[in-house]
Amino acid sequence: SLKLEVYQGGPVETDNLYFLHNIPDLIPESHLIEDGIYWGGDFHAVSDLLKQGVITGEEIKFFLGYSGWERSQLENELDSHSWVVVENTDSKHLLSDNMHDIWKKKMKNLGGAYELWSNAPENPSYN
Repeated sequence: SLKLEVYQGGPVETDNLYFLHNIPDLIPESHLIEDGIYWGGDFHAVSDLLKQGVITGEEIKFFLGYSGWERSQLENELDSHSWVVVENTDSKHLLSDNMHDIWKKKMKNLGGAYELWSNAPENPSYN
């Protein structure tokens, strides 16, 4: 049987299961985010597709909770350089299993001081 990981999506509503996918033709009521990535949809359809073996881990990812921002909060964080923005060159592969270390790869590609961060442990207290 297919076993899929459930990822930590963020600190908000961690008792709710959310999912991203790239198969809106199979999951009714899906919402386009961008670049062929969809959020949510009919969970009964997802359950049936999983039971039938139609869905694989390359097409869907599950998350407990989500990260969210108040109105203008993200824009303010971008203005204060709290985020590093890079071009999305991986949209076709975002849901694939080989994307576990995407953050690390992106930081290495930026080079300089960012490369140092790419080697930081997930939990800074392990350092």
